[in-house]
Amino acid sequence: MLDIKKFIVVLLLSVTLPVSLIYAQDSDTFNPLQKGSKALQFQITGNFTLNSFAGSAISYKHQVSHDRARRIGISLENSYYEIDSPKSLQDFNENRLDLSFGAEYTWLKYTNPDSDAKFYYGYGPRVNTVYDVVNLTSDNRNAERYRNTIGVAAVGYTGIEWFFKSNMSLHAEYRASAQFNYLREKNILEVNGVETERIENRVKMINLNGDGVRFGLSVYF
Repeated sequence: MLDIKKFIVVLLLSVTLPVSLIYAQDSDTFNPLQKGSKALQFQITGNFTLNSFAGSAISYKHQVSHDRARRIGISLENSYYEIDSPKSLQDFNENRLDLSFGAEYTWLKYTNPDSDAKFYYGYGPRVNTVYDVVNLTSDNRNAERYRNTIGVAAVGYTGIEWFFKSNMSLHAEYRASAQFNYLREKNILEVNGVETERIENRVKMINLNGDGVRFGLSVYF
């Protein structure tokens, strides 16, 4: 299985880190919070690996003034697996495909941009969609499930950022969201190639989530 998000993170690091080192050589003049500066943000996970921060593929921040920024997160997920059991036990096959995409756009405000430890908060919308297909085949029976979820959320967060170099920082951030999801599901059962059952469901959900604390690394350029 191709892990898209890890590939993109490695690619972004290979491009931005050499650029950040060039800025670091001129650290006396570089101000990471000046208007027009940019950053890529990576989340530090429990085993000290790096993912993107506000999205699993790309997380990008752009300063519009010394105390305000815009942040964009793009999420991509994919997975596929297939299981075949030994024919001596049972003629059984299962495969599943999962695809998801999300985008987040938030406004970020620093409350004390001139301090060593900079407090900030932010808010904005997030949209996402998830599509998955499951197929189960056993002897003369075939069952398929199609599911599509569309979500719209309001996101809020607050955090603290500390610069250990002029162009690199560590930050801790608490996030919460209120999300509306609309799910459509279709289940089809076939026996001997003939459709015997079809069930379609539509579900509306509202979720209030506390997403916990994230730890991250920002690289400014």
